[in-house]
Amino acid sequence: MGRKSMARVVVREPHTGTGVAPPMATPMATPEATAFARDLFDDGWAAVFLPGEPARLGRLLLWQPVGAAAGGVAPAGVETGSAELVLPHGRSVRRRRVEGYALPVALAVAALAGAQPPHPSAAAWQAAARFALRLLADGRLRPALTPAGHDIWRTGPCTVVQRQTLDALAAAFPPHAHCLPEPGPAPLRIADPAALVRQFCDAVADDLVRTPATPLAMGAVPYAWRETRSVPALREWAEETTTALTAEVGVSLRVDPPEGRHRQFRAVLQVHTAADPALVIDAIRLSRGATEDRGFGWDRATPPMRQRWTRRWKSFGAGRGKAVPTAGTSP
Repeated sequence: MGRKSMARVVVREPHTGTGVAPPMATPMATPEATAFARDLFDDGWAAVFLPGEPARLGRLLLWQPVGAAAGGVAPAGVETGSAELVLPHGRSVRRRRVEGYALPVALAVAALAGAQPPHPSAAAWQAAARFALRLLADGRLRPALTPAGHDIWRTGPCTVVQRQTLDALAAAFPPHAHCLPEPGPAPLRIADPAALVRQFCDAVADDLVRTPATPLAMGAVPYAWRETRSVPALREWAEETTTALTAEVGVSLRVDPPEGRHRQFRAVLQVHTAADPALVIDAIRLSRGATEDRGFGWDRATPPMRQRWTRRWKSFGAGRGKAVPTAGTSP
């Protein structure tokens, strides 16, 4: 996982001050459960993702289509589950409830890593799991809050290439991989594959980031604990963080240390793109039409983001009254 991106987010988490002792760490996927689930994939079981609230409670349901081998006795860590799916019936489709094994996300990813699933739906979710892991390895994750107030990790923001990869992945999804019924009148409709893949990637991020060691190292704090808790006090912070991290153009503050005889630090406002944070330019250069603009500028930042950073810049004591902040020095 991209450690620099993770650290930048985690150190800014607000502490709730609950004083609750960290919960005991539990394995994310035992070897026995992983081997059992891998055998199900290899024996031709079909797979469909069931989103959860919060995201880490999502499950990959394995169910037995025609011709798949029996599962046997499930070990500890493998849950049983059922769901109503939209499946072929003659020349049409109908709702049918199926029963099988509901794998927690961490277990599903571990089992898919070494599986060779013959069923197209399981192969599709294997590709989705690999894509989700690549996003995490690239540091593409951010903290957020669900409408119910639960703390979750989401994947993103994605680069243009990553969005294209997701679209191509979803377009290749077979119907059995996203055959959850959509609410509404007839005719029957099934879930949008792109939306389901995004929910699965969020579930992978929200589950795998909360390793058994995280609460032991961080304590009982949001975005580290594994249990489901509502933290509505973080609503404003979460919305501001989401706005900043998902904006097409972001801004950051670079602090240069004193040089030579100067004893003052120098602060410089920078502009960067969410798609490629490596592209950074000083805001003052953009305002002067710098040739390295590369297609993004201060005028494309969202109004809330500009207002927020303008307030922070003025509180620092520099750039007051200027349309584009330039640079300031410490007192």
